[in-house]
Amino acid sequence: MPLERAEGTVPGWDAAGVVEQAAASGRGPKPGERVITRGWNAGWVKLRTVPVGELAVLPDTVDFTTAAALPVVGLTALRAPRTAGVMPGQRVAITGASGGVGRLAVQLARQAGGRTSPLPKRT
Repeated sequence: MPLERAEGTVPGWDAAGVVEQAAASGRGPKPGERVITRGWNAGWVKLRTVPVGELAVLPDTVDFTTAAALPVVGLTALRAPRTAGVMPGQRVAITGASGGVGRLAVQLARQAGGRTSPLPKRT
């Protein structure tokens, strides 16, 4: 059964693009700057209004396609260990590290000084 949406609703959370118009407050990225964002809807629209607090400037070395896949995956990889109460120096197993969240969790753990080790063999 297809997912039902109200007419005119555009799906999508993560997005990457170029700022067309700066915030009226003057805060945040300026027109022409490359950004990524996460919002609750409309990630697949051509133009999107986004709160300044939900924008991050995108380095020129990262392409839009890669960047658009980062916000939800990245926030999940960051939030999971914090929510679980993982403390520095604790040993943690990251399972399913072949998906987006798992792969990023491994990279974040390594960057924080963690090391990878194989799981013990089952007997």
